Amino acid sequence: MLKDITGIRLLGANFETVTDILMLDPNEGNTKKNVKGSLIYGRNGAGKSTLAKAIKKAKGETQDTINQAEFLDINNSPVILSEKENARVFVFDEEYIDKNIKFREEGLDTIIMVGHQVKLEDEIKDTKNRL
Repeated sequence: MLKDITGIRLLGANFETVTDILMLDPNEGNTKKNVKGSLIYGRNGAGKSTLAKAIKKAKGETQDTINQAEFLDINNSPVILSEKENARVFVFDEEYIDKNIKFREEGLDTIIMVGHQVKLEDEIKDTKNRL
């Protein structure tokens, strides 16, 4: 289940050996906290994009540079998610922004399009070019 995930095990890209990263660890000293998400930041080249790709691979998406990826529970055991649960795992990375957010500048006005609006805008542009 989603609530059981505490981290990810990955192999590939810059991780030459199997590595466990516990980014949702609920332990904080002697207490347990309820973790619902994680924000990952760091310098260029620190591995943020690799980690994003590993999360995508663990939820079933194809990622060429990641050989192995699986979600882990508190005992470092693999967590298998259903298709419905995988659909609730989101990675907001550069690839997401490229696919889902577009700016259209017209003079001093800028229009920001999100989600399906980007796809519609691309379809309109393609149709205009064909005409």
